[in-house]
Amino acid sequence: MSWSPSASSSRASSWWTDQEPGLRDLGAFARALLLAGRERPLVSLLTSLLFALVVVAAIALLRPDHAPRFVLRVVEPNADPTTLPRARRQLAEYVREGILTSEALLGVMERHDVYPTLRRSNPPAAIESFREDIDIEVHQNYFLEERTVADAPRSARLVLSFRAKEPALALAVTRELGRLVVEREQNARKQQAQASLVSAEVTLERANRALGQRLAEISRKRARLREATQLDPLTEVQLVSLIGSLEWREQELEKSQARKAALELGSMRETHSMGLSFQIADEGAVRKSAELSPLRLCLGGLAAFVGGLPFAAALVGAFAPKRGDP
Repeated sequence: MSWSPSASSSRASSWWTDQEPGLRDLGAFARALLLAGRERPLVSLLTSLLFALVVVAAIALLRPDHAPRFVLRVVEPNADPTTLPRARRQLAEYVREGILTSEALLGVMERHDVYPTLRRSNPPAAIESFREDIDIEVHQNYFLEERTVADAPRSARLVLSFRAKEPALALAVTRELGRLVVEREQNARKQQAQASLVSAEVTLERANRALGQRLAEISRKRARLREATQLDPLTEVQLVSLIGSLEWREQELEKSQARKAALELGSMRETHSMGLSFQIADEGAVRKSAELSPLRLCLGGLAAFVGGLPFAAALVGAFAPKRGDP
């Protein structure tokens, strides 16, 4: 009898595939594991419950941050820019450092209970963490350009947002930050307008006093010349010089009066919130689907418990001692 390599290889291959478990064997093995797990129902239920708790914790802890966008359109009034409080050119830096001060941010954190543990133990660290979760963007900032009387009013778009896991908290804090910017900037402009008006009043008073002193000096020189018994060339020269400077003093007084009147108008405009306007383009919003309610967590946990029960039973069955084992 002759030996054939191909025949031997075919028999070896057939023997090898005969030893491989098929789908039927795998199904039987899975059923055996499930049956073994059913014999220990309490352990299987606890294992599935543990899996459901892990799923619920992952959903609650690993959900993404929410950052609603509060959009403000900042527009200056159509008035002489020299009569208005100077607008901030670097809006983002000004809002971050000049308006959202540590004191203001701490008040917002206390009202909304942001970072309660860190806030009580280390307020400066809590404020710094709060700042890191606040985003400030400026778009179409035409305040970077100088404006003349003939130019149209400048404008800019300011966007604020606060990141948080809780959608309701993110929205409430974002909206308060936006309104805080409007309130504090309007108050700052009122104070700036009032300070400019006070300065203009001081300048006007000085101009009035200087003109009055000049007129009094002219009157004294004229009286001296009238009373003189002989010519006084020096006094005459001084009188001519004083009269020549009188026109300049009067012009300075007129400028001071016009400046004060314009600043009074600007101050009234700011006092009645008719100066730099803040138009809310978008108050921010969060999708209802983004809100993770307790009911949704419970439903997710229930689905994980029911869906994981067969796998938990199989896992328990795999590690269960076999019958007859000591």
